[in-house]
Amino acid sequence: MSPQLVFLLFSLIVLAAAWLKPDWTRLFVGFFFLLMALGVNLAMILIDPGIYVQAGSQALLPVYKWFFTSVLAAATVPFVIALIVFEISVAVSILSRGKWARCGLIAAVVFCVGMAPLGIESITTPVLGLAIGLLLRREYPRSLLDLLRRRPVQPAPVG
Repeated sequence: MSPQLVFLLFSLIVLAAAWLKPDWTRLFVGFFFLLMALGVNLAMILIDPGIYVQAGSQALLPVYKWFFTSVLAAATVPFVIALIVFEISVAVSILSRGKWARCGLIAAVVFCVGMAPLGIESITTPVLGLAIGLLLRREYPRSLLDLLRRRPVQPAPVG
């Protein structure tokens, strides 16, 4: 089974979960972004930072190919550190509540769609973006910490 098919199936499962269980799926997506930041990108920067330039050299859009082989190649580690910080920020936002959760979800959608032109390996990321976008149909009045503390929903301010 090809990696693209595996990721497409994963994305479709997340899409179904977002439709059926949006609260749980939001938490999953937040932890998924943390896993990508710390488990994948941090590990890759320690093992082989050049893999980002190599991956970008296969990009479907010339501007992506240029960016990865010229700009990113000149400062791979700082860019990947910025990527890690971005993904952690998105995860923390998604796991927050209210407008912060929405902002994190929007950033995650844009990120997933923006990854698609990186190459055939990431061509299915817009499906994951669609799944995450589906989570925007709900409000999230409780953060992960609120859920862990079993804190009730705070009423919205009047006025």
